[in-house]
Amino acid sequence: MFLFSRKSLKVVFFGFVFMFLTATLQAGMDASFLKHMNSLSESRGMVWRAYNAYLMIGTNNHYKDPQSMLNSSVKSFESAIQSTKSYAQKQKFNKVIPIMKDVDSQWSELKKILLATPSKEQVNTIDKKAMKITRTIIKALKTMGSYDKSGDWKYLEQTQKAQNIAERMATLYIANSWNAIDPKRYDKMMNKAVTNYEKVVKLIKSSKYYTPQIASELEHSNKDFKYFKIMWKGKNKIFIPTLIYQKSSEMAEYMGKCTNMIVSKL
Repeated sequence: MFLFSRKSLKVVFFGFVFMFLTATLQAGMDASFLKHMNSLSESRGMVWRAYNAYLMIGTNNHYKDPQSMLNSSVKSFESAIQSTKSYAQKQKFNKVIPIMKDVDSQWSELKKILLATPSKEQVNTIDKKAMKITRTIIKALKTMGSYDKSGDWKYLEQTQKAQNIAERMATLYIANSWNAIDPKRYDKMMNKAVTNYEKVVKLIKSSKYYTPQIASELEHSNKDFKYFKIMWKGKNKIFIPTLIYQKSSEMAEYMGKCTNMIVSKL
């Protein structure tokens, strides 16, 4: 039988308390980290939604109040970026901070055009700037992700990337229907978006978080995607921006549900 002195028991007790507090704080940090990674990743979709709204306003299509969508997307984007910057500074993620400053600078230029009266002449510029800021956000995500030992943020990234591609395909289609984008660039970018979407779906299906519930949402999304491809590959002159916008929104919504399912398991 082992006998412990009062001093030894105190050491053991405080050791357990320290381990418990450390684990609790770490869990809190992990939850907060994933929350901010999720928010930063979602900010890309807000860029494309704002761009979509701009195009809908420009084509005099009032489906689902594009002006309201533009305003809310701009507000949500800025809230997400500000929250990420504050978190990065608090956690001393020093590699992330200068990248977020680049996001701010690029957004300032893009926002000015998005909130102005829509013009066909500005569409190619918006498209290039939206792609540029998206790439910068991806750089911020990868850099911030390097601070995560678990790497679980990558599973969120897959479903959110699919969301963003759905929004991206809609901007291309609507811009083309407005005759506001270079046809050669349109074909190249749409082909890339469609191919990337198919690749991401394969990654999601091979994920350790792939469940029957996620499979069901993917099946719904795939039906809209098939319709989208028919409309794009048909290359007819009958454009239906409202229906395409609806289909892409549904695809993004299904992927959003997949993201939420993954978040609940992390």
